[in-house]
Amino acid sequence: MSKNTFLVTDGSTPADDAAADRADSRFYKEFPAAPDPITTSDPMSETWTARWRQLYAEETRPKDVEHDSFHLETGAQDDRTSTVVLPPEPEPLPEIRLYVPSTNNYGHQATCINVLYRLVALGYRRITLIYADDKEHPVWPKLATLISGLPEQKCKSHKLGGSKIRFYEYMEFFNADIHPKRHKGRFCWAPIGITGAFDGVRKHLKEDRVDLFMFVDTFVVLQPFHWTELNAEMLITCRRRYDLLQKHQAPENLEVFALEPDLEEVHPHFSDYAYYIDDPTYPENDLARLTDRAPRRGACLRELFALAAETAIEICPVYYSFYRIFSSTPELLFNLVTAILHSRTKRPSKVPAVIAMLGSVPTKADPYPQLRRRLDGEDWPEEVQEALKPLKAALERVVIVDPGSYEDGGLRAAVAEAGEGGIVIVPLGMMDPEFAGIHRTVFDYTFSLASLPLIFEGKGTVSLALNLGRPYLRILSADLRMAKKTLWDAEAWHNELYPHVLPAACAGDGAEQVPETASSCHNSSVPLVADWAYWKSCAGSTPLPMESLSEFIVEASTEGTWTCWYFALLRSVYHDERRDRVTVALDRARVFREWFVEQRKDEEHDGGWMYES
Repeated sequence: MSKNTFLVTDGSTPADDAAADRADSRFYKEFPAAPDPITTSDPMSETWTARWRQLYAEETRPKDVEHDSFHLETGAQDDRTSTVVLPPEPEPLPEIRLYVPSTNNYGHQATCINVLYRLVALGYRRITLIYADDKEHPVWPKLATLISGLPEQKCKSHKLGGSKIRFYEYMEFFNADIHPKRHKGRFCWAPIGITGAFDGVRKHLKEDRVDLFMFVDTFVVLQPFHWTELNAEMLITCRRRYDLLQKHQAPENLEVFALEPDLEEVHPHFSDYAYYIDDPTYPENDLARLTDRAPRRGACLRELFALAAETAIEICPVYYSFYRIFSSTPELLFNLVTAILHSRTKRPSKVPAVIAMLGSVPTKADPYPQLRRRLDGEDWPEEVQEALKPLKAALERVVIVDPGSYEDGGLRAAVAEAGEGGIVIVPLGMMDPEFAGIHRTVFDYTFSLASLPLIFEGKGTVSLALNLGRPYLRILSADLRMAKKTLWDAEAWHNELYPHVLPAACAGDGAEQVPETASSCHNSSVPLVADWAYWKSCAGSTPLPMESLSEFIVEASTEGTWTCWYFALLRSVYHDERRDRVTVALDRARVFREWFVEQRKDEEHDGGWMYES
């Protein structure tokens, strides 16, 4: 074997993967010694933009339709030939590689696993998942939490639906000494790699780090919905493979293209697509796994789901990373509790509300004793005492369930103690160091049961909220504070919190109302993180935080209001597989690769070219 031949495999057997071999065999090649390096590069950005304009024109041009032929999917009779036209046998999809990065929290990993589930739904049967080997923030425990049935101990493969998932740690993948018989003398190169969230990808490019591309022809970089980093979604490819075979450094002729250029005639833009997520179902298997690991919390979640099924409670799910929000947890929860109580003066409810806290809380930063003191009125400023006085008795009755004292029937007892119209706060996220997260299916199902607005901060959760169509309040991020902004500067951030541009055909007659309603929802979100200084500034002049939040809660649950219409519209737009971010991106990547090959087929130095003729 040539010294420049590098072997990678997904570990499948020849018998299992004969069909897949045929699908991706043209992407395998043994490379000779590298010729002289290319010293010039043609980024082709202008021609790629021109190609997008051409594609868009083709997509929007009316197409002629023949009515007297076929139904391929059903095998109906062709009227002109009197023969039965059978559906063609679908070509098996080639291997695809998914990269999962490491971060402090769960957001990026959860987004990448959404991509994984979409790949399985799209019919990819061979998926190689490569995850970061971060010792400080291990990725595997998060994968085990997010992927149904994946064991907590590392394994090499896992069946998900009809797909086989192969797992490699980042460096393990590149250093593996694998000698599969079926790839003798050939370099195993996959056509597509993808990631659903990736911080600092441009930093990796500047540092000449191309090993992250996982030996793929085209690496698709996606981000969570409405990601703030500009131009962070892209297609990356390499003109000549031998540069990567020699060493894990970027060749000078690496090509980077925007996933979609900023073309005014193309709408919606790619950043306006969200990840499609299936409607959650009761998570029996993952709930059993969580119960085995944390019996008391598992029992509490079962009670929560049972009470919701009995319509004995209203659920308000809350999720955020502890250090990632603009305010403190006591401030956030005090504002939320007062808003729910105040809303019941206009929207009476006899059943208690359960605030389900799904995020983890560091043991040393336990916020609930401070919250209890605030609920009891120990630190109320003089300027707001009169306004809060009517709620004082109800605030003192708020039940905070002790995370260490869950017992069977404990949540029911807390609900009974809260009484008619009361509030129970349930910390379901675990205290570190035992915390390994709420399983993805359990998390999604809890959100789907919400009868009060969803409360969350991370952009990874936005796609779930949009698919559910539930009203939500976004918690302003700590990034606002880090940028030395105040709540009075938050108006400029509204585009990140609520979709304000939708396809006109989806919005119908109310299209002009979308931006205004999105801004209104944003303005309702700001008081969620109000501190006492903000409360005092509002006293006697503008609505207090609890009053602004209360108005949102009432409008979001009242049919016929623009707020209620807006969130129903969001579901109709985003809970549609045709607008799924993964599906659209892969389709564009396929078009891109075909175009890229056409542009480079006359390359003068083709010794290291990536495709066979």
